[in-house]
Order: sequence, then C-alpha cells, then structure tokens
Amino acid sequence: MNITQSYYSVVVQHDFNIYEMRIFLAVARKVQPFLKIIPKRKPGTMNLDFEVTLHELAGNTKNYNPLKDALLAIMGVPPTDKRRMALNGGRVKKCSSPGLILTYYDNLKRAWFASPFINNVAIFEKQGIAKFSIASWFVEYLADFSNGGFRRYKLEVAMSLPSPYAARFYMLVASMNKPLNYPVAGLKEMFGLQGKYKRDMDFIRKVVQSAKECLDRAKVSSFDFELHRAYESPRAPLSYIRIIPRHCKADERVSVNAKILAVSEALPSSFVTFMETSIGFSVAEMYNHLEAFKVFCSKGNWPGLISEFVRRAHEHGKGHGYIVTCVKNSL
Repeated sequence: MNITQSYYSVVVQHDFNIYEMRIFLAVARKVQPFLKIIPKRKPGTMNLDFEVTLHELAGNTKNYNPLKDALLAIMGVPPTDKRRMALNGGRVKKCSSPGLILTYYDNLKRAWFASPFINNVAIFEKQGIAKFSIASWFVEYLADFSNGGFRRYKLEVAMSLPSPYAARFYMLVASMNKPLNYPVAGLKEMFGLQGKYKRDMDFIRKVVQSAKECLDRAKVSSFDFELHRAYESPRAPLSYIRIIPRHCKADERVSVNAKILAVSEALPSSFVTFMETSIGFSVAEMYNHLEAFKVFCSKGNWPGLISEFVRRAHEHGKGHGYIVTCVKNSL
C-alpha cells in the first residue's frame, strides 16, 4: 500500500522507538481515505476514532507490555519503575520519549491546533485489537503539502524495518529524485536526539550510517550521503549532510510484518484471532490463502461455517489443509 503524507509530518521532531514508529505508520495508513475529502470540523466531532489489530503494532508476540509502554510514552506518560524494571532485566531505564505533541497552523483558516498524537487508548487482548482517537485536524496535517511538498512510500516496507531510524530515512528518500542537503543540527532535531550525541561523528555513525546499512541489507530504497564541513579542514565542524537517494524498487519484497499488515487489513480481527488461538493457523498460512478467506469472511454466517469445518477436521483427523479446502469449496 502506498502512503502519501506531507514532508512536514515525515520530519516531525521525535525520538521514536520501534513500537511508536509502527503506531505512527498505522495512523498514517488509517488516515489515507480521508486525504481526498478533508473532513470539516464541527462542534463535538473534533476526534476521529480508529481500530487496528495488535498484530500490526506488536508483531507475532503475545507480550503487549512494550506496546502499552510505547502508547503511554507517545502520550507523554512515562512507564512505571516496576514495568521498566521488568522490561529491562531488572534495571530501571529512563523513559525514551517525552511524548509526541503535534502542532499545526492552518494558514487558510488562520487557526492553530495542538494535541497529543493519540488519546483515548484501549487494548482488547482477547479480540486482538487496539482502539484510539486522533484529532481530526491530523488529516490536514498529513495533507498540507505547502511546506516542503509530500513524500510517498510503501507502508509494508516501512513497517517491516527493524530500526525506527531506518524507517524514517526510508519514508524520507523513497520518493526523492534529487539530493537533499540537511543541516546536522536539523537532522538531530528531526530524530529528537539534540542532547544525546555530543560528537557529530557519533551521531553519523550510530544513526545515519546504521540506518543506511539497515536499508541496504533490506534491499529497499536507500541512500548515500556526503559530509560537508564548515571550512576546509578535517577538524572543522560538520555543516550539513548531503543525502543522495538510491532507489531499489524491484526488490521491495513481502516480509513477515508486511504479511501481518495484509492479513490485518483484509480479514476481520475476530476471524484472525479465532484462526490463531482456536485452530493454530499462522499469519503466513492465512496470507497464503488470503483471497479465499476474504471472500469467505464476506459471508454473514462464517462463524458457524468455520466451526463446522473444524469439527469435521477433528472427526477425520485432518489438519489445516482440510479446513482450507472446506473454506474454498464453500465459496
């Protein structure tokens, strides 16, 4: 799925961890249908409510504590010492995020808006879904191309990258056709790392070079970079980084996280949860028969049918292949 969003929103200043990055991407995906028809804000309709599967945000794990902490952190609430100790081998670790507060000024309406990125969060572990709200003006924030234009990228690729820094560089360069000069201080601000790396070369090595290598290993659109100093001397301070896009569209393959995303988008969360917890289907198995399952779920009586197919499989000592055959024969 191609995602389009404003350059301004791609370079938002925040030190995302991997869970926060997935939340941000999930919201960007959910907002896409609204971009062509910007909703008019009316009293009492300031928020838009969304629902996403826990697979999309947490992957194949059933331990949702890191996700919960990411949700708290992105709202500006630091996790408790008890939970931080549990998540970090008994060591209390400083909260990685001060919260993501978005601000936006609408030049046409001469109106200023500010809000936490997400709010009203609820996680329903049994159903395998998460619900939350975002401010309705976030749609306009993503669709305002007046400040730097827009960026377009493949959601499946961004979601599959293991590094939030790599994901953000991918979002930045995937649709770039020309090199971009970025001040070193500005790039640090984009990643929310103003006070973390005192030496610029440490930032280049641990963030920029590391993200580039991650993209190169994934064989997706990546970048090269040149360092430019304030004056001609090896000891001169860095002035700016020249980011040179390097596209590799032919090998943007479907990863595990991309399969999770495709299944989450196509099938009801209740069906996915039932197939996983009650029958033991993997996401890969559902992905391999996605079109058949999609048509099957469009039937209003699919819960009764799938229960009957499972009963027959148990009676005859059959496995998942038998259930898939029953599903396809019912179409």
